[in-house]
Amino acid sequence: MQMDIVYQIVVATTALIGAVLGVVNLLHQLKSDSVRLKLTPLAAHRLSSGPSGDTIYFTDANKLFQKERPPESIGFHVVNLSLFPVTVSEIGFNARGSRKRCSVHQPKSDKNGSLPLTMDSRTSATFYVYLANIEETTQKNGIDFAYVKTECGIVTNKKSSLLSELEGYLGQA
Repeated sequence: MQMDIVYQIVVATTALIGAVLGVVNLLHQLKSDSVRLKLTPLAAHRLSSGPSGDTIYFTDANKLFQKERPPESIGFHVVNLSLFPVTVSEIGFNARGSRKRCSVHQPKSDKNGSLPLTMDSRTSATFYVYLANIEETTQKNGIDFAYVKTECGIVTNKKSSLLSELEGYLGQA
């Protein structure tokens, strides 16, 4: 009689462990099959020009707009956190208070490529655009957040204090 109870406890415990491991495996598989991108808006200041083109220094969003030296460009630092290659097809800003996107046309890349750009797993690329190229669009619509869109239609958004400062700076210019 006691052996029967022990047997049932062992079977029930094994079944419970199997169910938990099944759920954990499902969640892991769903995570590994999804497109995951990290987007960081940056301010860009030119340090120097070399034979291969401009050398750009990127600062973080906390030290962005200094009145005596505003940035020349805005950067979009994109990291592919997926376990497979992803093709970035579009970057830009989302207009304030709507779903309207303002894409950045022909951004320059630190990878000497243009959009669309295929990024391998765990790699990054920084795209930048001169402020003069986006001034009219952002003044008219306002900026809510930056976005990056993949070839398969996945969109990653990022709000940043940099974008608020950018909107204020372009409004004064």
